[in-house]
Amino acid sequence: MFPKYYEERAWTLGKEVSGTLALLLCVTVCVWLYVAWLCGVMPGVRLFFTVLLWVLILGAFPTVLFAMWNRNIRLARNLREATELNLRLSQKPEAEETPPATLVFSGGTKEMLEMDARSFLYAESEGNYVRLHYLSHKDNRPVSKLLRLTMKQAEAMVASAPFIVRCHRAFLVNLHQVSKVDGNSQGYRLRLEGCAEEVPVSRGYAKSVKALIESD
Repeated sequence: MFPKYYEERAWTLGKEVSGTLALLLCVTVCVWLYVAWLCGVMPGVRLFFTVLLWVLILGAFPTVLFAMWNRNIRLARNLREATELNLRLSQKPEAEETPPATLVFSGGTKEMLEMDARSFLYAESEGNYVRLHYLSHKDNRPVSKLLRLTMKQAEAMVASAPFIVRCHRAFLVNLHQVSKVDGNSQGYRLRLEGCAEEVPVSRGYAKSVKALIESD
């Protein structure tokens, strides 16, 4: 019902706990009304707080403890794997010179963007548009351009460059531009050469991105 609130890259322990407590409050109201109907009494304040106490005892405390425990497990795992990936990146040999692939992006308008695949940094979905981040051919500084197209179309347009992959439902990234991997309870975040922003890696793509970095 609230996809933006539960979006993976914006997930935090606080959001999960708040969402769980809100759900338990709804459960309390339903149980309160049901018990009042079942016993044939008015749904009074005293009955409500009695039900709320039992719901908190039976639901809230175990749920919050489990969420914190799960967060710590995920954080430890992701930090360990990020350390392994950073070690692999530090040992990465110099990339061999290969004929540069040219990427051409065009969407629902007459606007078009053409670039060397090696200068591509990442792409981010913004509603019906995709924001392309790349290195300017003039001064090699990061720039961006917004085009009207879908992530599926953008993914098809980078098919000629196998090192540009999907790492998230809303992101494409150039793995050759990755300089460091950070791990947190949400997963991985990729730092790119000369780029201040970090690119998230969702759980669904973490395994494939990890394998590609290790095999590169």
